[in-house]
Amino acid sequence: MPSVRGSRRFTGNGPISLRALCELEGRQPPVSVRDLISVQQREIARPISAGDVSGPIKITFYSTGHWFISTRFHDDGVIAGDSFALGVAIGDTGHGQTLAGELDADETKTFERNGVDDFVRANWHKVRNSEIRITLKVDPDIGEAIGNVVFGLAIAVFFAVVGKSAVKAAQGQGHWRRCPDQDPFDHTPCVEWDPNPPPPSPGP
Repeated sequence: MPSVRGSRRFTGNGPISLRALCELEGRQPPVSVRDLISVQQREIARPISAGDVSGPIKITFYSTGHWFISTRFHDDGVIAGDSFALGVAIGDTGHGQTLAGELDADETKTFERNGVDDFVRANWHKVRNSEIRITLKVDPDIGEAIGNVVFGLAIAVFFAVVGKSAVKAAQGQGHWRRCPDQDPFDHTPCVEWDPNPPPPSPGP
């Protein structure tokens, strides 16, 4: 039988708190259990290259609003490295995100970005059925690379970014948090129970 526990990866022995799960996923009450259980996904995995930079990318969207972008890029340069910007956009909605970084010559490195976004959840039919536009730009100046990606894909609104270890809700003396040690290419929504009290919220 479908269940909340079966719809995501929960680690640890803490009690499942629907309130904590809703807060971690940025949901505003009231939320039906059926909506929490029903999870669909769309995944894109393929190689991409531009200039001296190349490697596999993996992009995943979930009907819960979760989104993940991961890549493991290699720079074939011999003398100097490169800056790059990878852009992802949902059709012509103007919603998307970038993943940027720098590589030394002959270096291989993994990069990732993820979060939970209201647009992805509220417009799942568009995310599921629209073309996912992807582009990679390489430039000595990382700012130029990002600007070229944003302009080329006409990204006007960026997906909300949430750190993996962000603590959003407490349950008793422990708390639920995003799994902090998840493999960059494992895009399964994962929630971990920490038996310790949650850290204090950051100040303004």
